[in-house]
Amino acid sequence: MKILCATTGERCPRGLEHAESLDWHERNGYLTDSRFGWANAANALLDQANDDALFLDDDITLTPSTFHTFPEVDQHADVIGFTLFTRGNITSAGFHALPNGDLRPQGNLIDLFRPSYVAHVTASCMWISRQVIDAGIRFPVWPGQHHEDVAFTYECWLKGFRVAYVPGVVLHDLDASMGVGATKAKLADFNQQRAVNAQCLRQWIADNDVAGAVKDGRIPTAFRGLE
Repeated sequence: MKILCATTGERCPRGLEHAESLDWHERNGYLTDSRFGWANAANALLDQANDDALFLDDDITLTPSTFHTFPEVDQHADVIGFTLFTRGNITSAGFHALPNGDLRPQGNLIDLFRPSYVAHVTASCMWISRQVIDAGIRFPVWPGQHHEDVAFTYECWLKGFRVAYVPGVVLHDLDASMGVGATKAKLADFNQQRAVNAQCLRQWIADNDVAGAVKDGRIPTAFRGLE
């Protein structure tokens, strides 16, 4: 497995030693890219992976419990996300789809403690199988910031892959006032750039008939246990 990090180079993810259970080896196993445009860097890393990959933001910390339930899930899903905590609060634990293709977070507390299929998990900490990478699924390159990973996980479902959530703790250095990781929060015009990509995502959802995939059950709208 490779660990991939699109980063400005100012910081790096911490706790990488906890990924050793995923057959990750530090030598030649950690790849970074700092080219302009997050999606450009992220896609260049996926192009180099040639293996399963753990995609990480540079402002997260893996913990001893991150991958505790992972062995129960990786044979049942192609993309897997985790529970992100910021200063003791859960900020991401998988998302379900609404009928129009928008997202809502898992709201039932009990669901946060059991693996399940979900519409979306954040790329702040996302395991991606080699099958997904080899299928050519990539993050869309849009002119703003944020939201590219929503299109990524939706495309996985649309192409027959499965996205899952596992209750493994990941710490995320999040700027709570902006609802975004500390690295992106430093961008002076981030809110404006996020609005640009929000519009791109809305158009992508329409162009790819995500609402139709939600309606016919291809994309989860509520808790769905692993097959």
